[in-house]
Amino acid sequence: MSKPAKLQVRDVSDIPLREVSGLARRDGELLAVGDHEPVVFVAPIQPQLRWRGIDLTGLNLPSGGTQFEAVVPTGADTVLLLQEQPARALHIDLAAPALLSTLALEVPDGHRLRQSWLGDRSSRGESLLLADRGHLLVVKEKDPAAILEFGPAGDDPVGWRRGVPGVAPAPGDAELTVLATWWLGAELSERLPDISDATVGPDGFLYLLSDQGAAIARLPDHLDPAGGTVEAEAIWRIADRPENPEGLVILEDGTPLVALDTKSPRQNLLRLEPLPLGPLPS
Repeated sequence: MSKPAKLQVRDVSDIPLREVSGLARRDGELLAVGDHEPVVFVAPIQPQLRWRGIDLTGLNLPSGGTQFEAVVPTGADTVLLLQEQPARALHIDLAAPALLSTLALEVPDGHRLRQSWLGDRSSRGESLLLADRGHLLVVKEKDPAAILEFGPAGDDPVGWRRGVPGVAPAPGDAELTVLATWWLGAELSERLPDISDATVGPDGFLYLLSDQGAAIARLPDHLDPAGGTVEAEAIWRIADRPENPEGLVILEDGTPLVALDTKSPRQNLLRLEPLPLGPLPS
């Protein structure tokens, strides 16, 4: 196994959230969420980030913490928020703000992960991506780390393929179940002992971020709908192993932005040196 290349930290800035858990990009904006505050923060992507908070307190969220783990844009004003406890995705209109629908995430009887999904509230969904036909790709953080495709019971899995745009789920409350599962291969799981976030880069590839491994991995250009094992196409280490990297966005020039889960709303967003992007589609 060759030693991964190292990405240096170019500068550090602020996200006004304690314990940042999710980061996303929507056109020219960044979106960020945290574990304990019912707020989505938004900022235009520019050298000096100016964040504004959208308070979701009035949306009848669970007491004792929001447990927002990821945010995914689905339209000009709408997002999906992934919750770890309870395990569900909330479709929210940020302009109102208003709760549009609730998607419960169920692991069925007989699935290898059912007991850990039910028994360990801190080892459920950690990241979220849109797949085709309104299905969701949910990354399970650890014990073991895995990528799960959720969709309506009875649907065929669609997997994931580079260049195929994700589709937001249909309107309305629903229960979604696991349709396909991808496990980390031996080399990938050694370099990434857990997965703290996932994103699609400007080159269309799927990238994973590891907290414990302080590393970023690029996956191959598809996940087979049949499920199985996945290895990385490339892996990079983050220099100086920053504490608790939890959010990942990759800008158009290949620059990774990495959000840190710390107790302070300061110095918790790293800008790394650009990584070499994969070949662009012909």
